[in-house]
Amino acid sequence: MSTLKTVKGVRVNCIGDIEKCYRPKYEPVEIPFNDPIFSKNIRSTSDITARLGIPLFTRQCPQNPIWADSTGSSSGLGFASNQEAAFLHLSCNPNEAFDPIAGGTFGFGWAPQKWQYTPGSFVAVRQDKKPLDPVHMEALCRYCIDHAQPLFGHNCGEYAPDEPLSKQAVLSMICRPTFSIYWYKRFTPELHKKGSRNYASITSLYEA
Repeated sequence: MSTLKTVKGVRVNCIGDIEKCYRPKYEPVEIPFNDPIFSKNIRSTSDITARLGIPLFTRQCPQNPIWADSTGSSSGLGFASNQEAAFLHLSCNPNEAFDPIAGGTFGFGWAPQKWQYTPGSFVAVRQDKKPLDPVHMEALCRYCIDHAQPLFGHNCGEYAPDEPLSKQAVLSMICRPTFSIYWYKRFTPELHKKGSRNYASITSLYEA
């Protein structure tokens, strides 16, 4: 009897799964090769991580009935809120149309509608099927929030009186070198300050 092959992925939990189901924010999971995440009709991808040389497949998880119809999380946001889901899926397509009704898209620098407001928890795997560690997934999400999103914001004029960055300038700064700088100069030092032994031997994503 053959054993079903799996790939090591990460589940990024929403507020409801964290507060009501007591799951960690970044949870290691084993994803079988027959999971819908490998179906092009179901999966999503991250433009940002693809530009970093770490393309991912992602898919949303069903909402848990324990919290699905509840309101009033401790943060004041809905239990299906998950900001990491939105920022990970910001569009890097300079030609993407603003078409929220028919296409569910909001244009360059914005996440598709399905990932914006109440995406719930989601799982992610590397497209090359190499193991994805929760710390690596956290680093990718934090890079999207701390580094990439402000660049998109600058393009939208959020940093007046600066002249907004062009789309190509934004894209030129979302790349492997800037992720490596973020990893070594900001992300890993912050983890080491937490003093967790789980972070002591974590290597770069590119060494997986």
